[in-house]
Amino acid sequence: MPCVQLSVCLSELSLRMTGNKKWAQLVALLFCLNPASIFFTAPYSETLYSWLTFRIMLETSDNTISFMRLVMPLSLSLVCRSNGFINLGYVIYFALKSCLSLSKKLNKMTIIVRTILVVGCALILYGITQLYFYYLYCSRHHINHSPAIIQYAQKHGFILSGIRQNGSSPWCDNDLPMSYSYIQNHYWNVGFLNYYKLKQLPNFLLAAPILGIFLHFCFNYIAQNTRYCIYLGLLDNKITKKITLFEKQIFPFMLHGLFLTMFCILFVHIQVATRLLASSSPLLYWYCANYFKDTGINSLEEIRDIILLDKSEARRLILCYFIGFALFGTILFSNFLPWT
Repeated sequence: MPCVQLSVCLSELSLRMTGNKKWAQLVALLFCLNPASIFFTAPYSETLYSWLTFRIMLETSDNTISFMRLVMPLSLSLVCRSNGFINLGYVIYFALKSCLSLSKKLNKMTIIVRTILVVGCALILYGITQLYFYYLYCSRHHINHSPAIIQYAQKHGFILSGIRQNGSSPWCDNDLPMSYSYIQNHYWNVGFLNYYKLKQLPNFLLAAPILGIFLHFCFNYIAQNTRYCIYLGLLDNKITKKITLFEKQIFPFMLHGLFLTMFCILFVHIQVATRLLASSSPLLYWYCANYFKDTGINSLEEIRDIILLDKSEARRLILCYFIGFALFGTILFSNFLPWT
């Protein structure tokens, strides 16, 4: 799916959050320049996952639960990437918020039933996918692998589908056989603080800008709206009177972004944080768009003038980060060199 469709979806979400069309367009433009843009151009799962996630956010942001509009993107997001499970939180959160705002029991029951159906269908599709993986790698059946694939698998110690042997595919014997968890642990060494080694310092530096942006945004939000966060943004009472509508609406997005950021810091290969956060959360673009409210970035000349002449150091740093990572990332990635 082209980047333009993604930016349109993000623009619609931003417009619904603020009603400011100019700001929403600015958010979409920053998305097109994002530091992980090469992964939205190359045949990676980030593009599809990002569209599915933004679509889920868009459909739930109006505090309604539509089975027809939600079940497809939510189901596919779970299959597309493992962190798609977090998207279930949006459906559940907005369903709970809707129930608390309604007075009639019938309306509340309608929301609850729709939510159960949406979440249930998504989990069923995910379960079917896992069963298929189990069938491929945990049972013996005939699959015509080419000699080149067999040779490559034997050379690298990989396990081929259809060839069930003693000691192969150890995840098959788990109480809850999850193939992807085994792959992450066995082949990629993904785990709590497993990436904290001195040789990984350059990768930590690569991830530092986006982690810093997310942490700065989230901690500032919590500090300014502490009592609202304690109530998880569910109670609309005297506590919320001094909070703007946008600040109220942004709470679940902040919580989602903070969780992903801490997960990146503690568990994943840290250099992946740039594309993981850029494809999963609109906070990066909302945060950065606020610095460009009083100026434009609609042409190369305007971008050049901001980088070279603008008095705002924040605006210069943001554009240098976005464009620099997009440029060098494209060059390095296209030449099969390590990047985020």
